[in-house]
Amino acid sequence: MKRVLVSICALLISSALIFAQSSATESSTTDSKENTESTTTDSKDVSDSENSTDENKVNEKNSEDENKTDDDSELEEDDNEEENSSEEYQYEAPKMNQKGDQYIRISLMGSLPINFGGMFNDDSQLQTGGMGTLGYHRFLNSYLAWGIDLGFGYQPTIGSNIFNYIPLMGTFTFQPTIGKMEFPFTVGVGGAVENYLSETYFPGLVVKCDAGMFWRLNPSWSLGAEGSWMCMPQWYSDPKYNYVGYFAEIAISARYHF
Repeated sequence: MKRVLVSICALLISSALIFAQSSATESSTTDSKENTESTTTDSKDVSDSENSTDENKVNEKNSEDENKTDDDSELEEDDNEEENSSEEYQYEAPKMNQKGDQYIRISLMGSLPINFGGMFNDDSQLQTGGMGTLGYHRFLNSYLAWGIDLGFGYQPTIGSNIFNYIPLMGTFTFQPTIGKMEFPFTVGVGGAVENYLSETYFPGLVVKCDAGMFWRLNPSWSLGAEGSWMCMPQWYSDPKYNYVGYFAEIAISARYHF
């Protein structure tokens, strides 16, 4: 009986030890599993964090590349717009004369009477004379100008006397240009004081047409030559004394531009 009790006690103690050992093993296994899972989770979190950081870096780089691409595109568009604008806008050099430009003209000319008897011979009542003019002109645009001319002319007569006249005319000029060459065409109309011996005729009508060619030396000065036709009629109460005189003129002129 005693042996049976001892055997039972030994069996119980063995069972208890085996159970305790089994419980410890299970606990260790559980802790190891938990640690493994925790380690795995931490590794996963770190990996996710690293991946997230890498993704952020990639996104930032992509964003920078996109911004750079946008900037390059904008620069290209600006360049294209500038090129198109440059193609559309054609530079136009300043014209030689513009609205508001002015000049003063000084002319010295020889005056040939046309219809006072035979020209260039002793039958002519008037001989070759001369005339000087001073004029002010102002451009309305690049081609058109208005002005005022004041002159003094004389013609010797066959009796060695002098026929004098002082014309004052308003003028209108059309002037095309080619390079530095200027070609003024002028029409003037005005009145004149005409004197011969003790007789004075006033007001006398004066009509004059000019054509010239000038070379622009610099922005301030031009030199040239002009040819003119001038008409000066005299009308009296007795028609038999009426007369219309025609004169051809060749001039050398200088103009000061400002």
